[in-house]
Amino acid sequence: MSYWIWVPCLILFYGFYTWISRQNNLHGGKWFWITFFYGALCPIWALVSRYSTNIILDGMLYDVIMFLTYAAVMTVLGAGVGFIWIQWIGVGFVIAGFALMHIDADVMKIIFGA
Repeated sequence: MSYWIWVPCLILFYGFYTWISRQNNLHGGKWFWITFFYGALCPIWALVSRYSTNIILDGMLYDVIMFLTYAAVMTVLGAGVGFIWIQWIGVGFVIAGFALMHIDADVMKIIFGA
């Protein structure tokens, strides 16, 4: 599956999912069930992995896009206003962890020839 198709779909999906999660946090009730069914009935990763030609790269790209979209939309919605400096450092560590996992995956590919 082309990156031009699934990457924008993923950003839109998780942008809307973040908004639904925020509504659930603020109001609860029916938003819990909307969040549950929206997440359970839209398996984007299942489609991406089915047509992937490089599952390691696509998996890492999927996770990074999911995380960055969720964090960006939550910040835009005002949920990140209460973050203190240590929490933003934690966000930086998560991003650095994604980079290190990708480097580790490349090293494993070289070692095991997968």
